[in-house]
Amino acid sequence: MPAIVRFPEVVEQALDPFTPVFRNKRQLRHFGEYLTGLYIAQRKTVNGINAEFVDVTDQSCLNRWLTEATWDTAALNEARLAELQKRHDTRYSKFGTFVFDSYFTNAEILNPLHARKRDYAGDLKFNRKVVWNGREMPADEMAASVPFESRKPVEHDGKKQWYFSRSIRIPRLDHKVKVVILWKDQREAVASRILITNQLNWEVKRVLGVYRCRWSGTETFHRDGKQHLGLGDCQLRSGEGQTRHTYLVFLAHSLLLPQMRGKRAHGWSTALVSTVGDACRGVLRDTVARTIRWVVNKVQEHLWASEKICATLALG
Repeated sequence: MPAIVRFPEVVEQALDPFTPVFRNKRQLRHFGEYLTGLYIAQRKTVNGINAEFVDVTDQSCLNRWLTEATWDTAALNEARLAELQKRHDTRYSKFGTFVFDSYFTNAEILNPLHARKRDYAGDLKFNRKVVWNGREMPADEMAASVPFESRKPVEHDGKKQWYFSRSIRIPRLDHKVKVVILWKDQREAVASRILITNQLNWEVKRVLGVYRCRWSGTETFHRDGKQHLGLGDCQLRSGEGQTRHTYLVFLAHSLLLPQMRGKRAHGWSTALVSTVGDACRGVLRDTVARTIRWVVNKVQEHLWASEKICATLALG
């Protein structure tokens, strides 16, 4: 990537809404640099991002901005969420269902969700204790006790499975849940998955359909974050730096959502934008175009020689 001389349009548009989060223009500049790097830097580390720009200080300045500088990470995230509320397709929905993996299926999360009348569906760990037939036991023991003849076939998205469903109680939960135990075959000894939901009246196909949203939402973000936005590339050793890096990846992703939802070309992208990968490639093209325009200006208006341009852009 040729050295960056100007932030891409997506980042420039983000500077004003997030200016109040930072204490001075220098912090705001580092904010723009880091966002730009998450989109297009070949190496999405502090060193890698810093090296992409023409006019920068030592990488230690960007490092200190992430690990030591005084700015409120929570305020950054609140501003991100506030920006999402401005669009009908990204704002909160009072009818939205929470979907998650087994790590989050615990009383500390499920009880408040249910108290707020929010629907949820999630995985249940096989060693999680449940109350089954009046006795407390691990979930996998409950699944193993279900007779073969009580398992029923269900087909969803062209995939046939066998299931058993019942309303049960889980210790420390203040409400009943519907459990859906799934097997690949009717006489399979070990269940393939155990799902729970607080919606006792949902049919099994609805539970499966809702849970499937996890793979088009949360897991999709994890994939895009790691493949395109540097979610797993942080090399900072401090917890503060790692937290800030993660929140900035969240923000980088959120800024692309309005660009992708329209599935159309934008001023900074000549191609349709329908995925995070498409958007990042569009941001890269926009940045290269800005560098080219900078070069033309230096040649035509300032009469720079090619050697000076190459040296300034660190192109050898």
